[in-house]
Amino acid sequence: MESFLKKRFKKHNSVKTSSAMETKASGFAFAGILKHGDVVALSGGLGAGKTHFVKGAAKFFGISGKQIVSPTFSLVKSHKGRGVEVFHFDFYRLKGIEELEKTGYRDFLLEADSIVFVEWPEIVRETWNDFTHAVKIEHTGGNSRAITIYGKSGK
Repeated sequence: MESFLKKRFKKHNSVKTSSAMETKASGFAFAGILKHGDVVALSGGLGAGKTHFVKGAAKFFGISGKQIVSPTFSLVKSHKGRGVEVFHFDFYRLKGIEELEKTGYRDFLLEADSIVFVEWPEIVRETWNDFTHAVKIEHTGGNSRAITIYGKSGK
């Protein structure tokens, strides 16, 4: 994923957080730059805070954080917000693009009022060209996280 980020994206912002609440606040702030049709890659290890980040972004669109849970077993969850539908994917359990295509993934990208978040994007490399933004979350010890936000070059 690192080489992909360097080739296709430029660093937009970075922040350090020291709690789940701060990680959510970072997601909330990030959501302010999103527009319909954006597809966000969320990279980070298990427990890094990807879902907390999505909870914060969802709150920006009027979606309760209680509704946002990791879609690890369902692969995708849909949430209606103010003027937007948020689709939250988790590629962790996928074996490849064929399995993803069975979910209707490409159809979700075509929804006019959608914003798509994808956890574990490195699992299905064939989707990398879909992303307009990438968020890398690194666990830096205790409750601390380093969050780096990238935008597609030219954005």
